[in-house]
Amino acid sequence: MNEAPAVSAHRLSKTYGSGENTVHALREVSLDIAHGSFVAIMGPSGSGKSTLMHCLAGLDTASAGEIFIEGRLITGMKDTELTELRRRRVGFVFQAFNLVPTLNARQNIELPFLLDSKRPNAQRLNEITAMLGLQERLSHKPHELSGGQQQRVAIARALVTEPAVLFADEPTGNLDSTSGRSVLGFLRSSADAGQTIIMVTHDPAAASYADKVLVMRDGSLVDSIEHPTVQSVTGALAEVGA
Repeated sequence: MNEAPAVSAHRLSKTYGSGENTVHALREVSLDIAHGSFVAIMGPSGSGKSTLMHCLAGLDTASAGEIFIEGRLITGMKDTELTELRRRRVGFVFQAFNLVPTLNARQNIELPFLLDSKRPNAQRLNEITAMLGLQERLSHKPHELSGGQQQRVAIARALVTEPAVLFADEPTGNLDSTSGRSVLGFLRSSADAGQTIIMVTHDPAAASYADKVLVMRDGSLVDSIEHPTVQSVTGALAEVGA
């Protein structure tokens, strides 16, 4: 059993600009996220929630502070080490999908394995694509898919590698309510099975699937909600002007 948190941050700060134009995107944020937990990060636009997630995942560089993934300090890690860590231990679902336009849906889903010279688990791939309703669309390229279908391909690509930590930025933002509930249910069951999920969302209903909601305002963590419900999350967001 891992004693270190899945993800932790110590006094994490991120600033842009200088002088009067300085923007404090993160202000000395500290947190520990346990293995197998499902955490949602919420807050008003500009509160720093996406910046926090990108820094935690090693996609952006913090101005100060330390970040650990599974006990490994990633702050200052060489690019090659960080790339290997992200490829093998971390998964991402981006708002912008980041699909390769020349590859079909199946090839996009299998891309992390290709980059790592490995073969995907066929059973898991079939399970995930069936859950996401993609089995009839696997031969289609991104431009032949709707926005919701592209989102589901991006989610499948992140899930199929079975990462220890999955970062998801508004993973249900382009999905209809039925598909959204299916994806959130799958994320919930993945966390119950030991995967760590860190999700940025603005939707209280999506956040209610999490074990904990972290609420941000002006670059700081201002609230933490255990066992969130739609009502408790809505109330907390109202207090921070979201």
